[in-house]
Amino acid sequence: FWHAQCQFFEKKYPLALKEFDDLVTTVKRHPLTPEISYRRASTLYAMRNYTQALTEINRFLTEYFQHQRYDEAQVLKGDILMGKGDLLAAKKVFTELTTESGSLFLYAVFQVGKIYRALEDYEGMVKHFKIYLGHDDLVTKQRVSEALYWIGWAYAQQDNIEQSFHIFINELQD
Repeated sequence: FWHAQCQFFEKKYPLALKEFDDLVTTVKRHPLTPEISYRRASTLYAMRNYTQALTEINRFLTEYFQHQRYDEAQVLKGDILMGKGDLLAAKKVFTELTTESGSLFLYAVFQVGKIYRALEDYEGMVKHFKIYLGHDDLVTKQRVSEALYWIGWAYAQQDNIEQSFHIFINELQD
Protein backbone atom coordinates (compact mmCIF):
# COMPACT_ATOMS: atom_id res chain seq x y z
CA PHE A 1 0.00 0.00 0.00
CA TRP A 2 2.69 2.46 0.98
CA HIS A 3 4.73 1.67 -2.11
CA ALA A 4 1.67 2.37 -4.27
CA GLN A 5 1.22 5.65 -2.40
CA CYS A 6 4.84 6.58 -3.13
CA GLN A 7 4.27 5.87 -6.82
CA PHE A 8 1.23 8.17 -6.70
CA PHE A 9 3.12 11.00 -5.00
CA GLU A 10 5.89 10.67 -7.57
CA LYS A 11 3.15 11.06 -10.22
CA LYS A 12 3.81 7.58 -11.57
CA TYR A 13 0.09 7.06 -11.82
CA PRO A 14 0.01 3.95 -14.04
CA LEU A 15 2.40 2.17 -11.66
CA ALA A 16 0.40 3.29 -8.63
CA LEU A 17 -2.85 2.14 -10.21
CA LYS A 18 -1.39 -1.27 -11.02
CA GLU A 19 -0.24 -1.69 -7.44
CA PHE A 20 -3.62 -0.58 -6.07
CA ASP A 21 -5.33 -3.00 -8.48
CA ASP A 22 -3.05 -5.82 -7.30
CA LEU A 23 -3.95 -4.98 -3.71
CA VAL A 24 -7.67 -5.08 -4.46
CA THR A 25 -7.38 -8.62 -5.80
CA THR A 26 -5.05 -9.94 -3.09
CA VAL A 27 -6.43 -8.20 0.00
CA LYS A 28 -10.05 -8.93 0.89
CA ARG A 29 -11.83 -7.50 3.92
CA HIS A 30 -8.66 -5.87 5.19
CA PRO A 31 -8.87 -2.67 7.27
CA LEU A 32 -7.12 -0.87 4.39
CA THR A 33 -9.64 -2.02 1.76
CA PRO A 34 -11.68 1.22 1.89
CA GLU A 35 -8.51 3.30 1.74
CA ILE A 36 -7.32 1.34 -1.29
CA SER A 37 -10.64 1.99 -3.01
CA TYR A 38 -10.41 5.71 -2.27
CA ARG A 39 -6.80 5.85 -3.49
CA ARG A 40 -7.70 4.00 -6.69
CA ALA A 41 -10.33 6.67 -7.40
CA SER A 42 -7.80 9.42 -6.66
CA THR A 43 -5.28 7.83 -9.00
CA LEU A 44 -7.81 7.44 -11.79
CA TYR A 45 -8.79 11.09 -11.32
CA ALA A 46 -5.13 12.15 -11.49
CA MET A 47 -4.85 10.17 -14.73
CA ARG A 48 -7.91 12.09 -16.03
CA ASN A 49 -9.82 8.85 -16.42
CA TYR A 50 -12.95 10.53 -15.11
CA THR A 51 -15.42 7.83 -16.10
CA GLN A 52 -13.62 5.05 -14.27
CA ALA A 53 -12.76 7.37 -11.36
CA LEU A 54 -16.45 8.23 -10.98
CA THR A 55 -17.38 4.55 -10.93
CA GLU A 56 -14.77 3.87 -8.26
CA ILE A 57 -15.67 6.83 -6.05
CA ASN A 58 -19.37 5.99 -6.29
CA ARG A 59 -18.54 2.45 -5.18
CA PHE A 60 -16.58 3.85 -2.24
CA LEU A 61 -19.41 6.19 -1.25
CA THR A 62 -21.94 3.36 -1.39
CA GLU A 63 -19.90 0.70 0.39
CA TYR A 64 -18.11 2.84 2.97
CA PHE A 65 -20.64 5.52 3.86
CA GLN A 66 -19.38 5.63 7.45
CA HIS A 67 -15.68 5.79 6.58
CA GLN A 68 -13.60 8.69 7.86
CA ARG A 69 -12.80 9.70 4.27
CA TYR A 70 -16.45 9.97 3.26
CA ASP A 71 -16.43 13.78 3.04
CA GLU A 72 -13.13 13.70 1.17
CA ALA A 73 -14.67 11.21 -1.23
CA GLN A 74 -17.61 13.58 -1.76
CA VAL A 75 -15.16 16.35 -2.63
CA LEU A 76 -13.27 14.02 -4.97
CA LYS A 77 -16.55 13.10 -6.64
CA GLY A 78 -17.28 16.78 -7.18
CA ASP A 79 -13.84 17.30 -8.71
CA ILE A 80 -14.29 14.26 -10.94
CA LEU A 81 -17.64 15.58 -12.16
CA MET A 82 -16.03 18.95 -12.86
CA GLY A 83 -13.34 17.15 -14.85
CA LYS A 84 -16.06 15.41 -16.85
CA GLY A 85 -17.68 18.79 -17.50
CA ASP A 86 -20.84 17.92 -15.56
CA LEU A 87 -20.86 21.17 -13.63
CA LEU A 88 -24.43 21.01 -12.33
CA ALA A 89 -23.91 17.54 -10.87
CA ALA A 90 -20.61 18.70 -9.35
CA LYS A 91 -22.34 21.70 -7.80
CA LYS A 92 -24.95 19.44 -6.24
CA VAL A 93 -22.26 17.21 -4.71
CA PHE A 94 -20.28 20.15 -3.33
CA THR A 95 -23.34 21.79 -1.80
CA GLU A 96 -24.10 18.61 0.15
CA LEU A 97 -21.09 19.23 2.40
CA THR A 98 -21.86 21.00 5.65
CA THR A 99 -19.84 23.27 7.90
CA GLU A 100 -19.11 20.19 10.01
CA SER A 101 -16.78 19.10 7.21
CA GLY A 102 -14.31 21.83 8.20
CA SER A 103 -11.77 22.75 5.54
CA LEU A 104 -13.50 20.49 3.02
CA PHE A 105 -16.60 22.69 3.36
CA LEU A 106 -14.49 25.74 2.58
CA TYR A 107 -12.96 24.01 -0.43
CA ALA A 108 -16.43 23.05 -1.66
CA VAL A 109 -17.70 26.63 -1.27
CA PHE A 110 -15.00 27.93 -3.58
CA GLN A 111 -15.40 25.06 -6.05
CA VAL A 112 -19.07 26.02 -6.36
CA GLY A 113 -17.91 29.59 -6.97
CA LYS A 114 -15.76 28.33 -9.86
CA ILE A 115 -18.79 26.52 -11.26
CA TYR A 116 -20.92 29.67 -11.15
CA ARG A 117 -18.11 31.52 -12.91
CA ALA A 118 -17.86 28.86 -15.64
CA LEU A 119 -21.64 28.92 -16.08
CA GLU A 120 -21.57 32.73 -16.18
CA ASP A 121 -24.26 32.72 -13.49
CA TYR A 122 -23.21 35.93 -11.79
CA GLU A 123 -26.38 36.33 -9.75
CA GLY A 124 -25.94 32.77 -8.50
CA MET A 125 -22.33 33.54 -7.61
CA VAL A 126 -23.31 36.63 -5.61
CA LYS A 127 -26.04 34.77 -3.76
CA HIS A 128 -23.73 31.82 -3.09
CA PHE A 129 -20.94 33.91 -1.56
CA LYS A 130 -23.42 36.04 0.41
CA ILE A 131 -24.69 32.83 1.98
CA TYR A 132 -21.12 31.85 2.83
CA LEU A 133 -20.44 35.26 4.40
CA GLY A 134 -23.67 34.93 6.38
CA HIS A 135 -22.64 31.67 8.04
CA ASP A 136 -22.43 32.16 11.76
CA ASP A 137 -21.82 28.46 12.47
CA LEU A 138 -18.18 28.51 11.40
CA VAL A 139 -15.51 28.51 14.09
CA THR A 140 -13.44 30.87 11.93
CA LYS A 141 -14.59 32.30 8.65
CA GLN A 142 -11.68 32.06 6.24
CA ARG A 143 -11.11 33.52 2.79
CA VAL A 144 -13.55 36.38 3.43
CA SER A 145 -11.57 38.75 1.21
CA GLU A 146 -11.67 36.20 -1.61
CA ALA A 147 -15.44 35.78 -1.26
CA LEU A 148 -15.81 39.58 -1.34
CA TYR A 149 -13.61 39.74 -4.42
CA TRP A 150 -15.82 37.24 -6.24
CA ILE A 151 -18.97 39.10 -5.24
CA GLY A 152 -17.47 42.34 -6.57
CA TRP A 153 -16.27 40.58 -9.72
CA ALA A 154 -19.73 39.08 -10.34
CA TYR A 155 -21.38 42.48 -9.88
CA ALA A 156 -18.82 43.99 -12.27
CA GLN A 157 -19.77 41.39 -14.89
CA GLN A 158 -23.33 42.67 -14.53
CA ASP A 159 -22.21 46.33 -14.75
CA ASN A 160 -23.48 46.82 -11.21
CA ILE A 161 -20.31 47.32 -9.15
CA GLU A 162 -22.03 49.75 -6.76
CA GLN A 163 -23.95 46.83 -5.26
CA SER A 164 -20.77 45.37 -3.86
CA PHE A 165 -19.79 48.40 -1.77
CA HIS A 166 -22.57 47.86 0.77
CA ILE A 167 -21.54 44.23 1.24
CA PHE A 168 -17.86 45.20 1.59
CA ILE A 169 -18.64 47.85 4.24
CA ASN A 170 -20.82 45.42 6.25
CA GLU A 171 -18.10 42.74 6.21
CA LEU A 172 -15.45 45.24 7.24
CA GLN A 173 -17.62 46.35 10.15
CA ASP A 174 -18.24 42.74 11.19
